[in-house]
Amino acid sequence: MIERFGSDGEMREALLSRPHLPAALRSVLVALTAPALSNFVTSRSWLSSERAERVTREARESANIMISAETARDGDHAGACELVAYLRTTGQLTAGLILRSLFCGHTNLFEAALCELSGLPRVHFNVRNAVGRLLESVPNVRLANFSSHPTFEPFATELKIAGLPE
Repeated sequence: MIERFGSDGEMREALLSRPHLPAALRSVLVALTAPALSNFVTSRSWLSSERAERVTREARESANIMISAETARDGDHAGACELVAYLRTTGQLTAGLILRSLFCGHTNLFEAALCELSGLPRVHFNVRNAVGRLLESVPNVRLANFSSHPTFEPFATELKIAGLPE
């Protein structure tokens, strides 16, 4: 249905309003909506195409983080794993998205990404407390320069080795 009617805004809206729509399908709908919004603002000359692309990418990442947070709220780790697998397949799973999710306090996407990238099953550990302690030790890190900060550089390097773009 999404493949056939994905370009129809009313259909996307109707599908997104469904309460139990899987996380990966929500992400597909977000990805289909993004170009429509980008084209709209560039056709009105409100934003340059480069700026619209950047804003669209950031909004898509934010939406995927929110979708992952919803799966955590619902206790749906399998949904988060499916979302991460979809994001990886489509090239949307990046080091920046993983770290942005982590720094926003949404550890579900981070844990699912660890499982997806390592091939290991979910291991229960307290990511939230570990991240909280890490961020307290580095209070002035901005998301924009995390990969060049000495504390996070090894982590960003490992994500690059795993084949994720920045």
